[in-house]
Amino acid sequence: MCLRVLMFGWEFPPFQAGGLGTATHGLVKGLVRQGVRVTLVVPFPVEQADVADLRLVSAAEPMQSVKVHRIATPMTPYDAFVTFMNVLQDLEQRVAPVECT
Repeated sequence: MCLRVLMFGWEFPPFQAGGLGTATHGLVKGLVRQGVRVTLVVPFPVEQADVADLRLVSAAEPMQSVKVHRIATPMTPYDAFVTFMNVLQDLEQRVAPVECT
């Protein structure tokens, strides 16, 4: 049996390195050592990863066979949970509820 993992991230060394990139790198290396097939999707152009058996995919320029649907959301990066909940409550007050039939 072959276990496969699909991961999404926004940093991966050496392309973009920060705290999350370092953590992602460690997770990927550990999974690959256990025989897991890992595909990591990142939002920037990439060449080849320095981790053997890692499939690194760029979402910067999606393949022509992939259809992209952008979804409007009140979520923003680095906001606190409380901020997000306040935005949701504000939206709920401004939008009439939809009844299911």
